[in-house]
Amino acid sequence: ATQALVDSTETTRSAQKTGVELSRRTVHAMLDTAAEAGAGESVDDVRDLVDEQYDAVDDLHDETWVAVEDALDEYEGSVEELTDAQREAVLDAVDAAVSASDDAETAVDEAMDGVEIDVDGT
Repeated sequence: ATQALVDSTETTRSAQKTGVELSRRTVHAMLDTAAEAGAGESVDDVRDLVDEQYDAVDDLHDETWVAVEDALDEYEGSVEELTDAQREAVLDAVDAAVSASDDAETAVDEAMDGVEIDVDGT
């Protein structure tokens, strides 16, 4: 389950990046329409500003996902360590229970060695 979470991040990352790129294209289409309507050179300035901002978002997006993936890798390692520790604790508990049962059986056998039971009732 943990690995599935880690693996799903690439799909989520890609979908988000695609959404950002689609948004950029939409803004570019609106600016193209404004330019065709005669908005003039100011559209080019706005386009440059928009591209700078989208580039910054793209860089931040990449940095953020690297951090998320690093954190998930660390989390996955922690879960594996915890699982190993829990497995060891269960095995130790089972070993202790078996040992206690063996000790009890030995004690009962030793106690029964000195007991005589009269089955005839005489």
